[in-house]
Amino acid sequence: MMRGLAWALLLVGCGGEAATRTVTITPNGTASSSAGAIASPATGEPFSCMGDVASATPIARPERNPPTAAQMSETAARAKRLFDSEKWEFAIDALKHVADGSAGDDDGNKQLAGYHAAIALYRLNRFRESHAAFRVIAQDRNHLKNRETMLWLVKLAQAEPELVEITDFDAYTESDIAIFDNANQHDLHQALLFLVGRARVRTGEIEEARRLLSAVEPENAYRGRAVRCIGALHR
Repeated sequence: MMRGLAWALLLVGCGGEAATRTVTITPNGTASSSAGAIASPATGEPFSCMGDVASATPIARPERNPPTAAQMSETAARAKRLFDSEKWEFAIDALKHVADGSAGDDDGNKQLAGYHAAIALYRLNRFRESHAAFRVIAQDRNHLKNRETMLWLVKLAQAEPELVEITDFDAYTESDIAIFDNANQHDLHQALLFLVGRARVRTGEIEEARRLLSAVEPENAYRGRAVRCIGALHR
């Protein structure tokens, strides 16, 4: 999986936890106690439910076993300093060398570098490249920033709806999105109920799909789409 992340970066040359935990990401990707507002879905219908539910196969989601990040190499430390200084263009190039293993860092630091590179790409409005990098992280349950990546996928879904695919959310579960179920991140949680719920429609995991989609609140901008996805369960 790390090989896949390194490949994505080269192209641009990017057991459940308690429901009370808050994971909020600030502009430089660090944790914070408050969240920015999540925009309403774009106009049009980019978030339709697709797939033959009758022939769908549930996806195996192994228990998480992420690596640890030990001491950074000097290259990784310099890349992180560039990232923290919001020098996005310079940071991307430096982070790429860490993520692809060129700097000799351990798997944990390589994963963190890939995650930060994806954020830097997003900050430069290079949404397609950012999505390619975040998609690799989202598909790897053993990535250190797998859960935090959900926030960035939602942001990409708002910025460029046609980029985000149903399969981007295949690896996530109800317990994963429960960490966003708090007052500060209510809008984010509502978006994830829909986006993960429609992924469960595609994989044929009917009961989980119904629970998630039904939990989207009536006044939420995703509610109409959620109702249509629930309808797909009966076809």
